[in-house]
Amino acid sequence: MGHPDSRDLLLEGNPVHEESLAFAKMAGSDFIVNVTLDHAFKITGIYAGDMEAAHLAAFEMIRGYAKIPIESEADIVVTHAGFVGINHYQSAKAAFAAIGAMKENGYLISIANYTDKKDIVGSVNYKTVLAILANHGSKALVKLLHSPDWPFTPDQWQVQKWAAAFDKIPLDHYYHYAPQIEAGREAGLPGINAAKLTDKRDYTSVVKAAIEDIYRREGTRDLTILYLSDGPYAIPYVK
Repeated sequence: MGHPDSRDLLLEGNPVHEESLAFAKMAGSDFIVNVTLDHAFKITGIYAGDMEAAHLAAFEMIRGYAKIPIESEADIVVTHAGFVGINHYQSAKAAFAAIGAMKENGYLISIANYTDKKDIVGSVNYKTVLAILANHGSKALVKLLHSPDWPFTPDQWQVQKWAAAFDKIPLDHYYHYAPQIEAGREAGLPGINAAKLTDKRDYTSVVKAAIEDIYRREGTRDLTILYLSDGPYAIPYVK
């Protein structure tokens, strides 16, 4: 998961895809069905037959509309966790998808609605590894995970995706907001809880407050802002 080619919309050289494919071949597959959807959950294609060929056809369809060209990386990127972002664990997908839009040492603002009735953050394992990231940073986390003394921990892979985002921006350049995470209740989470910046709780006001805080920190309002309206469902790249 920590490999640079372990990312969205890349199959060739992606170790996660290659390992998954190897296991699938070991298990054996005579016939598969893949279905692709758009942002409105409408079916855009059905691909059936040979495991590799049908999957590749579905992949090409998705890449055709999920890969979004942008003019340049932005100083401030605003995104959301989408329907998938039911908890902090799942909202990592939005941060990881935004990497291609963020400037080095830029800022990321992410909003979400944590509806998971089990836990709005994630499993105990996830929280444990996440706290290491939040307290020590991405480089220290990766070094620890590569240590022979580290016991493989379920759900550490999602924290590794957070770490990839924080390889590009500092921890305190990430602003997060979900109404379920009240100000002062964000212990163990990386970044800044934007709920601390305003008494208002609507998303627009919170995002504005985060942007104003960034202006204050940078000492200028001359910063580019990019909004990723599709959140984790589209992958931006500089054309």
